[in-house]
Amino acid sequence: MGTKATNMYILFTDEAQPASRGKCEFWIYGGVAVPAQVVGPLVEELQWIKEATGIPPEKPIKFAHSFKPPEVETSEWIEACVAAKRMAAESKCVGIIVMVHQGVAATSTQQKTYDHLKKGLFSAFQDFLTSKDSDGVVVIDRENQRAEISLTEGLPVVGFSTKKVDVDLYRIRSYSESAVKASPLICLADLLVGSVSWSLDPKNLYRDEVARRAVQMLWKGIDSEGDARLNNFGIQIRPQTIYAKTYKEASLRAVQYFEQFI
Repeated sequence: MGTKATNMYILFTDEAQPASRGKCEFWIYGGVAVPAQVVGPLVEELQWIKEATGIPPEKPIKFAHSFKPPEVETSEWIEACVAAKRMAAESKCVGIIVMVHQGVAATSTQQKTYDHLKKGLFSAFQDFLTSKDSDGVVVIDRENQRAEISLTEGLPVVGFSTKKVDVDLYRIRSYSESAVKASPLICLADLLVGSVSWSLDPKNLYRDEVARRAVQMLWKGIDSEGDARLNNFGIQIRPQTIYAKTYKEASLRAVQYFEQFI
């Protein structure tokens, strides 16, 4: 019989558009781990945020303004996004982001790039669950989902092997696919991934402010010197070994950019 975990987290996931389609130089896949006991209150809080900002109850709160209903003012939409992220952080929800530099992705297939993203996110979630002595469930956003992320395309249900290590995902007890209308908290993953992607483009307005709010949600670890870190915790760079100096340095700069807001 396995060990008995003391808690349960539900990881709601989302992906950004491939780097080739936008200004961000990274492919990004991420998720927000929500303590199971706060799922109900968070869903109710989201509905309250919508009511307060004039967003119809059936419309999801998403980072991209293209999803904003025409009757909602831009200021109210931004207010709703900020309130939802603040709510998640205050409720002890924890975000994890996995990034692959577009230069690295260009030397491989899309399938392999998404394999790095998928395995990176679920192995990081396994590590987070272990740190909390908890079990977890993964809910994958199926809306506009790429086949490479799909459950039917090689999802590492029990674990996977690399050239260096075997990764056991035994704390992840179940995987499922859903959409934001059926699982409203998927919007938290969208808000986190969208915020990180936006912040990585130096030309975007208010990028520091958006990054600071994203960091409030990200999983933070402690290094050997006792300092809080995002690298290899809330932000995971894949593949773990990058041989091209330019791409390696760009990846490290991205992590350092977010770490300044801890």
